[in-house]
Amino acid sequence: MAKCKAKDCTAQAVTKSGLCDKHRRAEQAALLLAQQKEQAAKALKEREAKQLEMARLAKEKEEKLKAKATKINTIAADWNGKVKAVVQQVKNLRAHNPTVHGINAGNNAVGNTPGGTDNPIALTLPSDAKDIIKADVFSKMAGFDSSDSGLCKIRIQDPAGNILIHVK
Repeated sequence: MAKCKAKDCTAQAVTKSGLCDKHRRAEQAALLLAQQKEQAAKALKEREAKQLEMARLAKEKEEKLKAKATKINTIAADWNGKVKAVVQQVKNLRAHNPTVHGINAGNNAVGNTPGGTDNPIALTLPSDAKDIIKADVFSKMAGFDSSDSGLCKIRIQDPAGNILIHVK
């Protein structure tokens, strides 16, 4: 019988590889360990790739939400400007007619303004406002109160009495 090929081993070789049983098992264990390390490295690379993809998607989603929030704030500022113009008209009517009570947005005995129940201010979303609904903007508007008679109502505090403006 042949001797083991391993260095400094005097045991008899028991396999075609020329190794004794002890060194054959050690070689198999080393081979198995190398395969496991290779599989673990491959799994780690796949996991890292998935994590990078998830991070990219999360960042993309966050950027879309930021862009949407910015667009909503821009629209709200525009709509608040339209409401403020009507508020100023109502204040002017009240200032020019201090003896007339109940002047508000809409049809009055001394003058008419937009924003009444019968003539609400039409607030429209711009064509580039994708995935935005009016409710998103109304919640950001100054003085947003509630809805009545099928319209939304903006309530502006004023020393002469609240100014109610209807919008649709």
